[in-house]
Amino acid sequence: MYEVIWLFFKAPPAAKEYESVLPKVDELMLECGWEYSGFRNMYLPVEGTDCDETWSRVRDELKNAEWLKKYEPFLNLGTLNNACSLSDIVIKDMSPVSQKKMTKYSEYYDKTKSYAHGIIVDENNVLKDGYTSYLLAQENGKCPDIMKVRSGQVFKKTVRGKILRKTDNGYQEKGKKPYTWYYNLRAAVVPGDILYAKAKNGKVIMRVDEVSYVAGPYLCNIHKNILKHL
Repeated sequence: MYEVIWLFFKAPPAAKEYESVLPKVDELMLECGWEYSGFRNMYLPVEGTDCDETWSRVRDELKNAEWLKKYEPFLNLGTLNNACSLSDIVIKDMSPVSQKKMTKYSEYYDKTKSYAHGIIVDENNVLKDGYTSYLLAQENGKCPDIMKVRSGQVFKKTVRGKILRKTDNGYQEKGKKPYTWYYNLRAAVVPGDILYAKAKNGKVIMRVDEVSYVAGPYLCNIHKNILKHL
């Protein structure tokens, strides 16, 4: 996915040090495939860069740079949600959406005025996932999040939410910590759905709070799968 890197310092350089420190940081980042965006502390991948590989490299280079250690640099990886305009998206080989699926996503939008999830396109703006969000956006004119992946880059849809326990009155949260699972079922999924999910010792019940995407070999191999809807 087309990411951005945000650079922070736990012990920021003094004002008089910035002029000498930041150009060196920019040079190090550029050597690792990331260039300064011109906006605050945000860096963008150099065109053609494989972010999956360079993300870990740039993180390690910053951590191991002796001249930077006293500033305690750290990185946050983010995703651009406005990768292209809705009108630029190319529709190819998309299967028709069932009425049941479209109705569920449409009802969710009517209720919340937001989309259940965004849209994924490749570097040529060809739609890869999120066709229902695209169709809804064509109707109402409000643009959903649009994120890019490179051709051939593995990506997966995810659901994130809290584990529940069944009670006489329905369900209750078992804790406040949210967890993430891969969602590879064909049925529509929206925030608020209750699902069975794989867990370390069997299966659990979870409530969907967010539907999103991850990309790259590492992020696509660390979570378990959703089993079915309840």
